[in-house]
Amino acid sequence: MNIFISLRWEGKNTATVVSACHSVFFNKYDLDILTNLAMKKDICITKPDKGVGVVILNSKDYYDKMSNILSDYSKFTLIKDSAFQVIFRVEDKINRSLRTLKQNGKISEDTYNSLFSTGSCLGVLYGLPKIHKLGCPLRPILAAYNMANYKIAKFFVPLLDKLTFNHFSIKNSYLFLKDILSQNPSKFMASFDITSLFTNVPLLETIDLITGTLFRTDTDTFYDMDKQTFTTILNLATLDSYFLFNNTIYKQVDGVAMGSPLGPTLANIFMVALEKTIFDKCPVEFRPSFYRRYMDDTFALFDHPQQAELFLNFLNTLHPNISFTFELEKDKCIPFLDMLITRSVDGFHSTVYRKDTFTGLGINFSSYCPLTYKINAIKTLIYRAYHLPVI
Repeated sequence: MNIFISLRWEGKNTATVVSACHSVFFNKYDLDILTNLAMKKDICITKPDKGVGVVILNSKDYYDKMSNILSDYSKFTLIKDSAFQVIFRVEDKINRSLRTLKQNGKISEDTYNSLFSTGSCLGVLYGLPKIHKLGCPLRPILAAYNMANYKIAKFFVPLLDKLTFNHFSIKNSYLFLKDILSQNPSKFMASFDITSLFTNVPLLETIDLITGTLFRTDTDTFYDMDKQTFTTILNLATLDSYFLFNNTIYKQVDGVAMGSPLGPTLANIFMVALEKTIFDKCPVEFRPSFYRRYMDDTFALFDHPQQAELFLNFLNTLHPNISFTFELEKDKCIPFLDMLITRSVDGFHSTVYRKDTFTGLGINFSSYCPLTYKINAIKTLIYRAYHLPVI
């Protein structure tokens, strides 16, 4: 049995894709090649942002791109303290706050024990290359699983779930397809995307949105927490995000980290509030007749292409942090999520959409991972084939 590895080399001005075929069982010669490759300091080996494969980048380009992201001082700030000092300070702040809440009867002993922080470490930031985009930009990802506030962030995810959806939200491709098939195919299709949504979510504003929605009066409670208790714990989960990159400590002062359990939750809550503003203020002259969103990807239908452009200009006036881009249908087709949507006189149709960087790789059956993962990978493809009709 063979596996196929897609390699992409990103140099200064060129990028080429090379496909290689290797035996599942490596011999010493193969291992020597991989060992020597791993020892090279002038390259960085990682995986792509989407899909499966191996990406090889020039190390200087990688660190320059990451440094450019971290140079936004409205989002990140450099920390001069040692890692031990930062970890001790954050753990002490969390545990003292939780202890005070427990002593005052605001949280239970079980909640205190489940959120207590000990043995934590700093998060680690890395970048995944978006090989499907020009210039191969990096998506910053935070490995947050052992950060001091990780358990608190995870604690809030199910509590806030009901705030992450509205009637414009879709959970997956299947629900979207069910909605779009009933629409008028004479409409014009457009998709909208938000530039770097996670890092541009206004954190304090989103926290205020959450507390304002859950606590209408001073006497309201939520999961046996009053407003002050809830806000205190939510701040502990979100406001002290310290991480390492290239042996340097940074603090994220705004936005949410992709990798934090609360990242998608806070991003969706902010978008739900923004969409209320959109449809309260959008002029009827270019308001879409159909609008659905999955995280930061939006699909909309309009009477004319010009309406989509006017709608884009309107969207970009709503919040200083949020910048939208858009794509118009071409030859009555447009990609959205993992589907290519096509319209004809008899309705909308869908087929599988693959980016140019798609490798077709999956889990190797000889790989060292649970058998259920391998079986479910096949079941997923079968389920998709039956539930997403293709043309």
